[in-house]
Amino acid sequence: MSGIIKELIKSPFIKGMIRRRLKEITPEEARSLVRTILWQDIEVVFGVMGALPSCINAAAAAMGTLAHELKAKVSPEMSKGFAMSIIQDIDTAIIKDSTHALAELSGSIIEASPELKNFIIDKLPGIIATGINSTASGINKLCKEDPALIGSFVNSLAGSLDKQALNEATLNITEAFLDTGPGLAGWTLKLIKRRASKRFKRTGK
Repeated sequence: MSGIIKELIKSPFIKGMIRRRLKEITPEEARSLVRTILWQDIEVVFGVMGALPSCINAAAAAMGTLAHELKAKVSPEMSKGFAMSIIQDIDTAIIKDSTHALAELSGSIIEASPELKNFIIDKLPGIIATGINSTASGINKLCKEDPALIGSFVNSLAGSLDKQALNEATLNITEAFLDTGPGLAGWTLKLIKRRASKRFKRTGK
């Protein structure tokens, strides 16, 4: 597969065609494609869904390799410009709608599937923990480089959240953490010290 793709992308014609076609895809075109495939032959959909584990594994490996390669071989300035050009073209309203629909679908599937619940309990925590650890390292680095950036991001994020649902979720998660006893008292004390230190620096007193 990689050998065929390597030969194909050597051609300027192929590269240009792929670039143009991908840029021309619209959200409505994607919706229409899904409806056509779904109601034309639903066996195709379930066949594709059966291949999702392989697709997810491949996509995760591809994204990880892409990140490693870009970090090693492309300057941060060039990567930043590329990332900004992508972000500016993303329709946030469509992302919100899709996320909401996927969350509702996932909830109904989880309720009807004991096997999926077992997967969530046994394997998902490790996956999430890896993501949280990586995200935490990135946030710590950003805080050192530009503390105001994180504050602005959190304020903007907080304004877009469903506070009632978030409060319920945080209560559930906090209660679960309290049941496991992961040194929450020490974490709370550290947070209080950091808040006091920040307030002292702001006031100069």
